[in-house]
Amino acid sequence: MWGNEDVEFMDTSDTPWCWYYLADCGSEAPIFWEKFDPTSPYQLIPVSELTSEYNTVAGYVKEEGLLDRSIVSIRRIQNLDLWEMYCRKKKQLMRIQGVKEIQERRLFHGTDSKNVDSICKYNFDVRLAGQHGHSYGKGVYFAKHASYADKYSKSSIDPFSLYGGLTGSVLRDTKIIFLARVMRILQAVYPLAPLYGGK
Repeated sequence: MWGNEDVEFMDTSDTPWCWYYLADCGSEAPIFWEKFDPTSPYQLIPVSELTSEYNTVAGYVKEEGLLDRSIVSIRRIQNLDLWEMYCRKKKQLMRIQGVKEIQERRLFHGTDSKNVDSICKYNFDVRLAGQHGHSYGKGVYFAKHASYADKYSKSSIDPFSLYGGLTGSVLRDTKIIFLARVMRILQAVYPLAPLYGGK
């Protein structure tokens, strides 16, 4: 949880954003996914401003993410491999914990444009973590508020590379942020076993 001191020193410029997110979990690819090439590791699908999908994501960014900035585009990540892995992991955790549902949260991750292809292809990689600091140990950091993730996304006017040598176009000074689905799991803390003859 962040206090007012975290918000107070944030850049409040009008830098626009590009948003990326993963779709809902289920038994097959979501029915609203565009037809995709199964030989491609992922596709970034622009979401039309005229759709309820766009309004839902934009509303979440502005209301829950507390970020009052212009949004240049929202793109749906269609990566069948990552989506299936997420669903399998969710089912595994439900079995292990003996629950019918795992709590999920939508959290924000600000990053450089050079990381878009890697994240879309392989997911968030802890080996690349720490480029912008790691106050709480090595790992990939997510923020409850987009306004906080803003500090970790650099403005760029450069196009970013995508799978197959393609480039994502950036029309003006933009920042990149991901809206990620994250599972909240129960943690068990076990007491240390006593050593031989110890208590």
